[in-house]
Amino acid sequence: MNNEVTGPVAKKVSIGLVVGIIIVPYIFVWLLLNKGYSNKARFYGFAWLIIAAILFFNMRKSNESSSPTYINSNRTESVVDGNNPNIKGNKVAINETADIGHFAVTVNSCTIKNSLYINEYVKLGSEEGAKFVIIDVSLKNTSSESRMMFEGELQLVGNDGRKLVMDKTELVFSDGYGLLLESINPMLTKRTKIIYKIPSDIPGHLYYVPARNNKNVIVDCGAI
Repeated sequence: MNNEVTGPVAKKVSIGLVVGIIIVPYIFVWLLLNKGYSNKARFYGFAWLIIAAILFFNMRKSNESSSPTYINSNRTESVVDGNNPNIKGNKVAINETADIGHFAVTVNSCTIKNSLYINEYVKLGSEEGAKFVIIDVSLKNTSSESRMMFEGELQLVGNDGRKLVMDKTELVFSDGYGLLLESINPMLTKRTKIIYKIPSDIPGHLYYVPARNNKNVIVDCGAI
């Protein structure tokens, strides 16, 4: 009598998990690493994650490049001195609301930390030669339809006049942080925190430049 030995049956991917992976792959695809799911399911799941990431960043570049920049007649420049270098744009202060086109943007605070503890699962440890800038921003969609918004960029203008532009943000999987594939409905406001990593050994001045910004608005975050 022959005894047949069969391998374990692969765990079936539920409809709910499939929908979650399709809509928010960067969160739900990791569940496929749990015991029981087949390598085939994992392959397709992570392939979709890569495709979604490529589509997201291509869409982000397309949106930002398609937004025209208007230099308004009321353009302002900062005072020229060692701590407040010349920078062109419609400068606004923290807690001041600015119209950038389809959105009204208010930076509530700009803080700098060597490390960041969000909860026991999410933290950004200290790194040699680097520190973190946290932009607490409110974004109100002032248009008549839902629109997607992106993080924007942080500019560090050194005391020597050199300008560093940082458009890569730190990815934090926690409520209240970042802007990933999110649309904001008309006349609603989303408040979030955007985190940038900057060099710790360059003194100068920080400016936040919102995305989809056709009014050339810059937010003065102060000297560091």
